[in-house]
Formats: sequence, structure tokens, C-alpha cells
Amino acid sequence: MQHSQYQSNPSPGTSDRRGSSETRNTLHIYTWNPPFDSLDVLTLTEKTQQFIEFVKVSQAHFLNREPITSRDTCIIIAPDLLFSPMQDSAVHTLGEKMALDEKMAVLKPLLSIRSIVIAGSIEFLMEDASLYGITSHVITSDAVKTYDKKHPVYAGQRLLTEPIHTSVVMYEGKKSGLFEFRNLTIGLEICQDHEKETLKKELGNEQFVDLQILLTAGQSIHKEHVCTPVSRAGVLVQCELKPHITYDAGVFGSKELETAVYTVQKEVKEPSFRARFLQELGKRYDIKLHQHTGEDIGFDIKHTIVALQLKKQLPSDLVVDVLNQLIQMPEWSPLTKKIKIPFFSDKSAVEMPEGFNEIKSFCDAYYRGTLSQAELFKNLNNFAAKKLSEWTFTRHSLTEKLYQTLASVNEHTSEKELLIMLTNLKDIMNELTQPSVPDHKLLGRIDK
Repeated sequence: MQHSQYQSNPSPGTSDRRGSSETRNTLHIYTWNPPFDSLDVLTLTEKTQQFIEFVKVSQAHFLNREPITSRDTCIIIAPDLLFSPMQDSAVHTLGEKMALDEKMAVLKPLLSIRSIVIAGSIEFLMEDASLYGITSHVITSDAVKTYDKKHPVYAGQRLLTEPIHTSVVMYEGKKSGLFEFRNLTIGLEICQDHEKETLKKELGNEQFVDLQILLTAGQSIHKEHVCTPVSRAGVLVQCELKPHITYDAGVFGSKELETAVYTVQKEVKEPSFRARFLQELGKRYDIKLHQHTGEDIGFDIKHTIVALQLKKQLPSDLVVDVLNQLIQMPEWSPLTKKIKIPFFSDKSAVEMPEGFNEIKSFCDAYYRGTLSQAELFKNLNNFAAKKLSEWTFTRHSLTEKLYQTLASVNEHTSEKELLIMLTNLKDIMNELTQPSVPDHKLLGRIDK
């Protein structure tokens, strides 16, 4: 694989102003389905190199888009058994699996804090040589976790392994497939786990996930096992090792049933028993799966954008959204200099008040994931404290209030303190929008 440049397009569900009251979140889902025949001849090292390149290309594509807001999240997914030998009787050694663990950890510093990687799975002999496991790595910028497949294809399933020619039994994983990433609740299943309703049983009948991820190698979706909410349209992603053997592979939204039979007939490319089966399930469970259309960005990578209504938003995101909107409000314009734009008569550009460009650069870095929450608030604190020490303000100026608010938080600020900060920023915004705010009320600054 080689890196390439991509055109940037605005994301759906976002607006021109990053501080907008828009509540829909945007998922950028990158799925990788390299040709199965090409995987068959690759070594574990070669597969790992190609996978790392897939992650790099997907991450670059995400970060090159405009605008990136607090509501953008990047999900990078590879299929089940990606790192396993393609021969039925072969598994990797524990040492080879541990080497892959180290390679997955190398990805952490390459990821934005808005990105999460579900790295397919590997089949390997465990320390107890009578067991083999199937494990998926879940990688973020600050951690690598694993999920172990819970269910074999059938009870007591055995595998005659090479090169030791010993019959081994699959280890049935104990770890939860549920985890939180930023403001998303994610559920992960590997192949037969979905067949056995693993995620649905763990959640209970009244609970749902925002994003359900299936890593599969021949497993079909069962609509009665879908755990995304019908009422607010969750997202289901199936990343399939051999996508030509199932009609289901892709990114799906679940919605209340209205025209399920028509939708399925339209989306399935050819009549089949599977299509009729989907229609019948749609009627029975009052759910339909609508497949989202993605774009091919090269190297067998598909990028799909899905707007998703979430139950909650992180306090830090709320604070940055309001701050970013506040510093760009036109009511600050009396404090800025109007500069003539060359070659365009009667047109001028308006600068933000002094210091606000630095604040905006911090917000942009946080949106892109190059600044963590702790780094963001540490930078804002240091910058605001410096401005307060350099300038003398007249009483009750809004700029002084803004800098005092920013100086009140740091890398150790709690969620409760962030909510207080949010209230203070909104108070400044409300005061700023009052009619005929005098210039001295806005700035009131005297240079020392």
C-alpha cells in the first residue's frame, strides 16, 4: 500500500459553525476487505504490514477532511481471522501472537484520540497447549485491549493443528464485548458469537448499543440478534473475510419497519433464499436493515459516513463547541481591524480579537485529536494566565471574564468543573449578544 491524497468533503450531520446546536454525530467507518486469494499466500508479518498501512491510509483520509468537529468519530475495522493461517488445520503459535500484540501497540501514537481500531482476529495456540484462542485487538491512542471469541461453531469443536498434529479445543472467551469509546457504546462479536446472541444476552432485552460490530468469516446477520436501537437508528457493521459469500457485509442502520419488503428487494442484487429469509424476518421483528452506501478510497478500503443520534455528549466536547462558537461570534467585530483584501474592491476580511486565533488553534487541534482533553485545558490555562498577567482590564469586561474562565481549568479539571465552565461561557455568550454592547464592555483592556 502507498499513502495517497484525498479530496476533503464536508461531513453530513454537521454544520458550517463548529459550535452549532446540531446534535447528530458523524461516524466515519473504514472497513477493509482485501481479496481472500491474496491473503492466502501472505505470511503473518506481511499481513501485519498491510494492516498497519490500511490503518495509516484510513487515519490520513479522516484527518484530511474538513471540517472535523467534536461530533466526528473514526472507526477502523478489519475482518475475522485476518491474521490467521488460511489453511483449516493451521494456527499460529503463542509467540507469534505475542509478536502481533507488540505490533498493535505500535499503532497507538499514530491514532487520533477520535479514532478506534478493531483489528480483525488471530487464531493461535494458548499457553495451555490443549486450547486455541481467537482474539481481536481493540486499539485507541492510549490503550490496546483484546476481546476473545466466546463460542465455537459447535460445542466441543476441535482443531487438528499443524505442525504438532494435536487435537485442541477452542478457548471460550470470558471478556465482555461491551465497551465505551468517547460518547459511543460499542458491542463487539466475532462470528459465531452473533449466532449465539452473545451481545444481546449480555445486554438484556431493554438495553442497546450505539454501534454493533460483527467480525465474520461466513456468518450471516440475524435480525433478531441486532442490538442497535430502533427508536433512534443505531449502526451495525459487518466486516466479512469473504464478502462474496454473504449479502449482509457492509454498514447498516436499523429503523422502524415501514417498507421492509420493498427495501430488501431493492437492495439485494439477485433473488435468493437469503433475500426471502430477510423479508420474513423484517415482517416478524418489525425491524429493517438499511445498507448505507460507502465510497471506495483504494486498497480495498471502503469509507462510509453515518449520521447518528447519541444519548450523550462528553462535557469536554460541549465546552470546546461553545468556546469555539463564542470566539467567532460577529459581536466581537468592533475590536478587530478590517483589512482590505487585494484585488477585490469593497471587500474586507475581519480578524478575530487578539489572542482568539490562538484559542481557535487549540480547539482545532482538539477536534482533530492531536490534543488530548488534558493537553487542551492545560494549554488554555497557560495561555489565559499569560494574557491576564500581561494586560490590565477595566472592571467586568467580557474578554477578562473569558480569560478568567479559561484560567480556571487545567489538565486535572473534573466533569463537574467543566459543567461550571460551560455555564460561564454561555453567560458570556448571552451577555455578548445583548443589544448595543459598548466597546469598553467587550474588551476594556489597557496595555501595561
